[in-house]
Amino acid sequence: MTACQAVLDTWSLADGNLRVRFTQASGDAPVVYVEVSGLENPSHVEHHLGGIDPFNDELSVTRTGPSEVTIQPEYDPVIVLRGAKVEWRTSAFEAADFERTARLNEEWGKSQHEAWSNANARIGAVKHLLVDQRRRLTEKAKSHAPESTARLLYDQQISFIDRVLSKLDT
Repeated sequence: MTACQAVLDTWSLADGNLRVRFTQASGDAPVVYVEVSGLENPSHVEHHLGGIDPFNDELSVTRTGPSEVTIQPEYDPVIVLRGAKVEWRTSAFEAADFERTARLNEEWGKSQHEAWSNANARIGAVKHLLVDQRRRLTEKAKSHAPESTARLLYDQQISFIDRVLSKLDT
């Protein structure tokens, strides 16, 4: 019995012959190819494989016999691949795997940069509002006696704004 934890990469079904490619997270040969000739119940298998999200859904893939492989999705029923002949082979990553990884890393980096830029712009807008409010409060405070209640309240608001601005600058 051969088994692995993997994600589904691709699959194709033609004339009762199924070819499925899985990728494991680690190992010397992280790519697993399963080919089933003379697949039993191809419409059932096609329906269930179509419900698996490629590159996302964790699967347990097991060769249970010379003509059978089972695929156990995390939350769905077992998919049985049974046919006249089953081939199971492994290989190293291929160029397409490295291209996909590079593309995903680039997309992730761009999304992180965009999120940082958006957050930085919002923080800048908040700082501008606070600086403007501080300026207004400072002007209003000047028109009140230093010991008055109004002046005390203005000074407290200015102090609070200064604390918030200092936190935004760190």
